[in-house]
Amino acid sequence: MIRRPPRSTLFPYTTLFRSGESENDRKKLEDLYDIPIGATTDNLPPGVLYRVRATYKYEREDDDELAFDVGEIINVVEYDDPEDQEEGWLMGVLETTHAKGMFPANFTRPI
Repeated sequence: MIRRPPRSTLFPYTTLFRSGESENDRKKLEDLYDIPIGATTDNLPPGVLYRVRATYKYEREDDDELAFDVGEIINVVEYDDPEDQEEGWLMGVLETTHAKGMFPANFTRPI
């Protein structure tokens, strides 16, 4: 059985960078979340690690997952508890609806 984090809320985004945090702190966070090569990390809203575009439709199987259609943009955010992160899964927020949940990384590509 796959262990999943608790059901996610819809929004707001998790705040990654608080006042007084340095570029060094951002680098540590990027290393923790293994941001893919080619992903843009500049000029993103607070709490967004990077963005991805759905390359396949995904229907959620659990309440804590995110459903999306091909072409939708998802803002990748950190897990509420980094210990809950599962290999091959990301936590994201749909740009259109602000729905938040886990999704399989291989259904998307970084932009």
